[in-house]
Amino acid sequence: MQIGGRATGPSADMEPTMPCDLESLDQPPLGCAPDAIKLFVGNIPKCCTEVQLLPLFESVGKVVDLVIVRDKATWESKGSAFLWYATRANAEQAIAHFHMRHALPDADGHT
Repeated sequence: MQIGGRATGPSADMEPTMPCDLESLDQPPLGCAPDAIKLFVGNIPKCCTEVQLLPLFESVGKVVDLVIVRDKATWESKGSAFLWYATRANAEQAIAHFHMRHALPDADGHT
């Protein structure tokens, strides 16, 4: 699993339906400290759900928002997610703990 730095700008899958301020898309959601950062998580098995991933990420700190990136047409997971921790310190701890160090099992249970 790869977990890393601040995601900038909207996701490639995100198409605003009306004009918007792109800067506001990276503002921390309610429940986050003002200096919180959005994390990108890659290499997630496509069979994983938010419900399955949440306990793993909450082992580091309070998760405010976790969204798996999905295909618009099929709703199938694209194998990545965006994640907001309540504090920047929790996000940095998650990067140190998970980045290139943790493997999630696939649908067959292999890591």
